[in-house]
Amino acid sequence: MAVIRSLLFDLTTTGERERTDLALDQFAALLRAPIANTGS
Repeated sequence: MAVIRSLLFDLTTTGERERTDLALDQFAALLRAPIANTGS
């Protein structure tokens, strides 16, 4: 959750286009990643 929070912070507060694009790419990768099964 902290990773998502920091990515959203980057998307909404920086004026740096490259940093915003990188944050969008990382967020999209998180959405595509399989969810780990942490159950027994």
